[in-house]
Amino acid sequence: WTSESGTWQKPVDELTQARYAARSLILLSTTKIDSAIYFCGLYNCPNPGESAFSVCRSDLTPKPSFASVSMALKTLAPLGSDGRWLRLSPTCNVVAHKKPEGGVLAIAWSSEGAEKISIPGKATSLRDMAGRALHLPSGEVFSIDPSPQYLELASDELSSMNLLKTGIVCAGSSAELPSDCSDAKAPQPLAVAGGKLEIPQNCALGSYLVFIKGADGKLKGWPIEVSKPLSPSDARLSWPLAEKYPQIDVSCHAAIEIPAGAELSFASKSGRKWSIALPAIKAGSDMDFALPLKDCEPCVEENGEIKVACVVEGKRSESLKPFKFMAIPCLRAKNAADAVPCRTSEWVPFGLKPSSTRPSEEDCSASMRSAWTEKGLSIEVDVKDDEHCQSLQPVDAWQADSVQLGFDVDAAKPWLANNMEQGFNGHRIFEYVAALGDDGAVKLWRSRSYDPQLKTGVPEGVEATIKLDGSISKYKLFFPWASLGLPKAPEPGAELGFSLAINDQDKKGGRHGFHLFGGLVESKDPKSFGSLWLR
Repeated sequence: WTSESGTWQKPVDELTQARYAARSLILLSTTKIDSAIYFCGLYNCPNPGESAFSVCRSDLTPKPSFASVSMALKTLAPLGSDGRWLRLSPTCNVVAHKKPEGGVLAIAWSSEGAEKISIPGKATSLRDMAGRALHLPSGEVFSIDPSPQYLELASDELSSMNLLKTGIVCAGSSAELPSDCSDAKAPQPLAVAGGKLEIPQNCALGSYLVFIKGADGKLKGWPIEVSKPLSPSDARLSWPLAEKYPQIDVSCHAAIEIPAGAELSFASKSGRKWSIALPAIKAGSDMDFALPLKDCEPCVEENGEIKVACVVEGKRSESLKPFKFMAIPCLRAKNAADAVPCRTSEWVPFGLKPSSTRPSEEDCSASMRSAWTEKGLSIEVDVKDDEHCQSLQPVDAWQADSVQLGFDVDAAKPWLANNMEQGFNGHRIFEYVAALGDDGAVKLWRSRSYDPQLKTGVPEGVEATIKLDGSISKYKLFFPWASLGLPKAPEPGAELGFSLAINDQDKKGGRHGFHLFGGLVESKDPKSFGSLWLR
């Protein structure tokens, strides 16, 4: 079972809601689930935006989604949840259900704008997402748009046809049709000519489905995946202990045979670039490569693109992947005084409008240093603030002048979806708040813990010294490894997930400040943390 098939998004207009709601239920009918409960008919809630969950307005008049959801439920309920989801193109979707009395119900829509598609079989009726009859074309070509259309076909071959092995092709190439093909119909912009499937150079990447008539006259589906010859599928920063500089570990997928000489590079908006040449790569293989970041500056963010470029059969291909990093070394020392500082000039502001507005250096600025020993982790933060305000209880201290710190002691492990018994998706996550009260009292609070042995509240063992020196608040925090759920110190070279937020609350104006990495301010998302690298 599962709860909430989607996630929160900003409210959309009523027509878009009607489309999304119907399409989500239609796709749900291909998952072989036993039942589903739709939320909701009418939801009166004071929170902004949540009324958009409803299919009725507050005066009980129906929205378009009332009709689209009703149509989907009453049409799909008798057919069960073993429908077939066919991706005719990256934007065109068809769900086919075999009807008990014979024939097929095919539901089609485009995720983008209007387009024409070909669906094999004799059509007997066509209805829109509200159940109203539409003009039935004489042939097999139909006009679709983002609103689902319900098409009834006399034959059941669309739901029972066999699918051939997926063909992997590149834009600008061609592929031989299957040997027993007597007829083929390809979705636009693919085309069939001279016994070949032609893929134009500007073809969108993604999944397509070509309908094939075999020599036996039976309908078959030929899935086609249009991809780049070589593309980066995953990338992450790492810093092996034996290496002076960090590196980007990039996984690349080769759709076809790639000759030696391809280039893997990272180009930053700062103007810096790192690159390496790649060896020959076999078709269909996935390979991991390390891109060394020689002379990379610590505690400086580099934001840019990973690029994989290759030349195949005289044609140059490039694949890009956005990537950014900040490599923060955490030195082995008793205190962090000698560490390289991370300054707010490299951090992201929050709380002011427009969102890109940065507080002035006098209003709010800071630097952070870190160090570690066998006993624990030291974090030192100096915050410059022209107006110190902190009169709240420790549990609420984050709403005024304070620092918030997030830790992930399992940063090197993969995320395990829906695993909440062993931390947050398998990770032990902690969040702390430290502040200096207007009365000079130090406030310390563990506001989040995904370790059952470490409860939220005032943390035992954590040491905090906070002094106000003119307009500068000097934070010296020490976290024993036990306060982070660890029985002993990590090994040198370990990665520790980390995030830091500087909160500034003046007497006039709202809470604002900076955050180093994400996951603390806009949302509680540990996957947005950065890393400290224990050196």
